[in-house]
Amino acid sequence: MLTSTRRLSEFSKPHKAPTADDAVVYVDGAFDIFHIGHASTLEKAKRLGSFLIVGIHDDDTVNSIKGANYPI
Repeated sequence: MLTSTRRLSEFSKPHKAPTADDAVVYVDGAFDIFHIGHASTLEKAKRLGSFLIVGIHDDDTVNSIKGANYPI
């Protein structure tokens, strides 16, 4: 299923969609046991543009990449 910008904006605060003037930055990952390194990465990504979209990998994807013991 393709996710629309409108659907993605429902998760942002304050519920806004990117404008034509926004520099959209996308970053994704597992973020399994979220830690300071994850927070630092997201802060750096946000500085690269004016609108940040964060994708979260599902459990099956993380398991196929990291192995049978992941995500925790």
